[in-house]
Amino acid sequence: MDKHLQTGEVVGTGYKIYVKGSNCHQQCTNEVVDIAREYTRVGAKQIRAPIKHIACGYYHTMIITEEDELFACGGNSDRQCGIENLLYVPEFTLVPRADSANVRLKQIACGGYFTMLLSEDGQVFGVGQVCCFLILKRRKSF
Repeated sequence: MDKHLQTGEVVGTGYKIYVKGSNCHQQCTNEVVDIAREYTRVGAKQIRAPIKHIACGYYHTMIITEEDELFACGGNSDRQCGIENLLYVPEFTLVPRADSANVRLKQIACGGYFTMLLSEDGQVFGVGQVCCFLILKRRKSF
């Protein structure tokens, strides 16, 4: 699976994550100092299931695993990572879900400062910039 960042690229296969490009907001984890000029494998200690889907925003990266866990890394200035009280999420971190994991996640999409999720049954969830809340009928969490 291969998804492009505005400033780089993240590739995931099985349990492995590789990054390339700028890391100005830790969207490639804190393991990459500034720029990864070659594909560089980064650790993801908390990810214990194969990667199902990866999406990249301007400064953040989101991952869904085959176990329907959601992970975030990078800039979180508008809470686009779904994690409260952190400006940056320096490594892939499990995102707490308000739905108690009763919803099977199908796909994730990231924009500049927001994240949207689509469930298997067609529900849409989102966090981040105020504009995405208008689409989501003011739902504020996953």
